[in-house]
Amino acid sequence: MSDEKMYEIVNDPKKLKKYKPFKVYSIVDNQYVMAKPPNEDFDDYALNSGKQKNRLFISLADRVRLIQEQQFRLHQDLKKSLKVDIPKSREIIKNMVNVTMAEPRGKTLRLMQKTINLIVNEYLENPSVVIQLTYVSVHDYSTQLHLTNAMLLCIGYASHHQFSIEKIKLFGLMGLMHDVGKVEIPDYLLQAPRKLTSEEFDKIKKHPAASMKMLRDDNFSEEIQRVALEHHERIDGSGYPFGKRGGELSGPSKVLAIIDIFEALTTWRPYKESYPPIEALKIIKEEVDAGKLDRDIFEKFAYSIIGMTRAQ
Repeated sequence: MSDEKMYEIVNDPKKLKKYKPFKVYSIVDNQYVMAKPPNEDFDDYALNSGKQKNRLFISLADRVRLIQEQQFRLHQDLKKSLKVDIPKSREIIKNMVNVTMAEPRGKTLRLMQKTINLIVNEYLENPSVVIQLTYVSVHDYSTQLHLTNAMLLCIGYASHHQFSIEKIKLFGLMGLMHDVGKVEIPDYLLQAPRKLTSEEFDKIKKHPAASMKMLRDDNFSEEIQRVALEHHERIDGSGYPFGKRGGELSGPSKVLAIIDIFEALTTWRPYKESYPPIEALKIIKEEVDAGKLDRDIFEKFAYSIIGMTRAQ
């Protein structure tokens, strides 16, 4: 097998047991050879003494299968908790995104559509559920949490403005996928408690194109791809990656531009406290007044946020 078809697993006795159903490989003379057949336990002595072979691998296909099994279990847990335990539901959603983004490929990304459908269907029965999920306070920051928040804000925005059910689900998927390319950027850059150097910021600015490529390769719609590519553009041409102007940008891209900023302002980071929603809207309005963000979309978004905060 070639390197691109293999995935190295952590050689930790506490973590190896979950790989029992799979073939496990090691490297001998620069070749992958089977170290353990499927559905057999690891050697107890080697497992408990830490004397397993130094590097162990499973096939990428089995890696995807394992993630899908984790997604399914979390999805079932979410079904049970959505009606009774919002903080737990929020944590499950974040864990699902975290598991999915560990191997963001078509088969794993598309399973998140079921989660979005579940949340939207629950919203139809209980409109406050999206509000409650959005405003669970979390002292944490990661790309996975950002995508979770953006998904919920998109669902809230589309729901508040009474979009069709299919369009609400589409907006949720756009929010979830818009920054998927950030998984290729090291956390030390994404969470740096300082101003980035120009070279570091250039690396950050590559993530919209990386996101679009991942979504295109996995046959997501052009509309979702455009949002991933354009959500850092500004209507005055001052954004990136291409400096597009208002008329060149899709409507959903303009929505995500505002939601992306709002999420960043209202989420706690290791180097800053979060802004209250109304204060965040005031900051975004300054960008609107400067001609960088769409005024009509901002006003619609602000109404949705004010409606959500009043309903808490």
